[in-house]
Amino acid sequence: MRQNACHGTLHAARTAGVKPEVDGSARGSAIASAAAMSVEELQAVLEEVPSGVIVADRSGRPVVTNRAARRILGDFANTSRSLIDVSVEAGLRDIRSGQPVSPESSVLARTLRGEAISAEEYVVPLAPDKADLHVRVSSVPLRDWRGVITGAVAVFTDVGADAAHADRVERLFELERRARAETEQALAQLEQELAERLRAEAALQAHQQRFRLALEASHMGTWDYDLVKRTFTEWSPEMASLTGRTVESLNAQSSMADAFLPVHPDDHQALERAIRDALERDSGLQIETRFKHGPTNTIRWLLLKGRVYRDTANRRPLRMTGVAMDITGQKEAEAARHAMAHGERLRALGEMASGIAHDLNQSLALISGYSDMARQELLLDVPELERVREMVGITARAALEGGQALRGLLTFVRSQELLAVSERFDVGDVLKDVARLTAPRWRDAPQIEGRPIELDVNAETGCWINGSPAALREAITNLIFNAVDALPRGGAVHLVTYQDGEHTVIDVCDTGEGIPKDVQARVFDPFFSTKGAHGTGLGLPQVRSIVERHGGSIELHSTPGRGTTFRLVFPSAGSATDSATKVAEADVDEPQRRIRILVVEDEEQLARMASLVLTQRGHDVVVASSGEEALERLQQDRFELIISDLGLGSGKNGWDVAAAVRQQSPGTRFVLVTGWGAAIDPEEARKRGVDEVIAKPYRIADLRQVADRVASGLDNE
Repeated sequence: MRQNACHGTLHAARTAGVKPEVDGSARGSAIASAAAMSVEELQAVLEEVPSGVIVADRSGRPVVTNRAARRILGDFANTSRSLIDVSVEAGLRDIRSGQPVSPESSVLARTLRGEAISAEEYVVPLAPDKADLHVRVSSVPLRDWRGVITGAVAVFTDVGADAAHADRVERLFELERRARAETEQALAQLEQELAERLRAEAALQAHQQRFRLALEASHMGTWDYDLVKRTFTEWSPEMASLTGRTVESLNAQSSMADAFLPVHPDDHQALERAIRDALERDSGLQIETRFKHGPTNTIRWLLLKGRVYRDTANRRPLRMTGVAMDITGQKEAEAARHAMAHGERLRALGEMASGIAHDLNQSLALISGYSDMARQELLLDVPELERVREMVGITARAALEGGQALRGLLTFVRSQELLAVSERFDVGDVLKDVARLTAPRWRDAPQIEGRPIELDVNAETGCWINGSPAALREAITNLIFNAVDALPRGGAVHLVTYQDGEHTVIDVCDTGEGIPKDVQARVFDPFFSTKGAHGTGLGLPQVRSIVERHGGSIELHSTPGRGTTFRLVFPSAGSATDSATKVAEADVDEPQRRIRILVVEDEEQLARMASLVLTQRGHDVVVASSGEEALERLQQDRFELIISDLGLGSGKNGWDVAAAVRQQSPGTRFVLVTGWGAAIDPEEARKRGVDEVIAKPYRIADLRQVADRVASGLDNE
């Protein structure tokens, strides 16, 4: 039976899908070797077979079971009962029909009847929480030497476990394929990134080379200062060339400003303040400073720009990096431009001064002549008062016109300062002033040269703008001078102002030769001039600068042979309607109350005139002939209005008196009366304690109005 058992076992294993390790001609010797095994040896071999193996006797009870059978079948493999009954009781079902197996149709029963079973599949229900057992079974009967069936051998496998294993293997293969694909993709991406990085590094190197060349070409240096270690970590060769010093000579210093370079003493504090602001306010460093260059200590100008880098956690400044540029040439050119502009202004001033002297002489001649005529008339037994009144009126008008001419000259001198002070003014008045001031240039000189020029002013009412009348006066003056130069055979200049919607327009027109097309594009360029050695090329750039600082624009319209028009367009400001202006233009008939006034004037006649005028208005007037006397009066008495001259002899002047009044009696209104009134900046005067400036010569009504405003309370703020 041992030999038959071995033969049947091998046959069943072969039909169940288990391949023996030998085949062909060696099969007989393998079977013979197996038949020669003992039962213990056979069981040892079967224990290693991966498929389940059960050897059953004639009644179907298991005689031999291997490890795989016990693992797959569990308790079913360890029973002492017939496996036919056990399988039927367990609910074994045929996979093909889905019907439960009967004792007669079970695999073991059919095998014991002599049937060989090959790869039939069955399902055995297990516990509710477990999946059914799906097995594939092959079996052969065991026969003795006479051919009588003595038992059966069944070989089976767990199809579900095999499928799960196959799925796991498939998943592993899939994971392996996916990992390989992802690895290949990552390698390809890495290669691409590496190539891009190499290209970026090459581009960066090229950019750094171009940047270095640009810095060298523009004479700019780079620097980097470590704020923690208090030392420079970068000081480019350009920096060494710009400053004449190496980085080693700059490190052992107490502060960044000290370490940076030997700054000019006058600029050291400003540099420290700029660095402190950059560190504390998180703003960039930008400053123009003077420094001493190299061993010779030559003074040069340097533009410094820097940026602060901070700790991202606590915002503590770590380093500052930046660039530097030598701007000495620019500063020198700027100084030259200022000098040339100043010379241009002085030239214009000289031309106007001669005309003003002429007009002033005419005014003085009228004053002298009509005053003498009035005196002679009063010496008659019965003077004709109407003629005296007429003579005195002409004398007063002549004095006022002479003073107005001088005020125009003074305001022209300080026009650049007045650009910082904005007020609302009538453009028509400015044009009339300019026409009178420039008369020597457009009327007198051309008439002597035999090329008469006419100038007319056509001004609409209500053309008001905000800005500086003195600065606009200078701009129009430049345009008139250019127009006169464009009239070599004489002609006309027209000054026109009018409203165009929300804008005020000024046209300065001439009937001259016009400007060629190729020149028109350059007329506003600095230093461009068609006048040769007689021109600086700064007149029209100054005009454009003044116009733009007033928020306006300037246009050029010119046709060769037909003349030129410069059109200036400004935002309109409307008419002046504030109460102070109305009061200034009106003469109050009677003051509302009586006030105490201190008049400070070293000229006895002017002091007496001011006292008489204000006393006639019903006010109490005290006169002081010096600054010292005025201060003594302030200690002894209280005044609501003080009217003081600026120049008061060799002692204290009007500014000193204003400062004392501001300190001792801040509620007292202080008015400064001076022949330099037009040259005094009103804003600067207010800072020094002066509430109002009246320019000499003044009208009697000017003093009355000042006093009446104080008496009526309109000047109390």
